[in-house]
Amino acid sequence: MSDASGATILSVDDVMKLMTGARAGTSDRVSASLAIFQGLGENAVLSGDVLRQALSQASLALEGPLADVLAGVGSITKTGSLITLP
Repeated sequence: MSDASGATILSVDDVMKLMTGARAGTSDRVSASLAIFQGLGENAVLSGDVLRQALSQASLALEGPLADVLAGVGSITKTGSLITLP
C-alpha cells in the first residue's frame, strides 16, 4: 500500500519478513538492525504501532531506555538514506 507521496506503508507482515531476513544473515543485533532499515526500500513509512506489534510477534523484547524510546515512536519514515521519527 502507498500513501499520497508514493511512500510504501509497511504492514506487520512486511516488518516480520524484514526482521526474519535480517536475523538469518547475522547474530549481531546492530548488523541485523541495519539490515532491517536497509530493507525498508527508498521511500517507506512504518507506524510505531506496527513496529511494536511486529517486535512483539517476533518475541523481541526491548528493555530500559530503548523500550522508552520505542514507546514514544509515532512513525518512522525513510526517504532515500534519511530516516526520520516525526
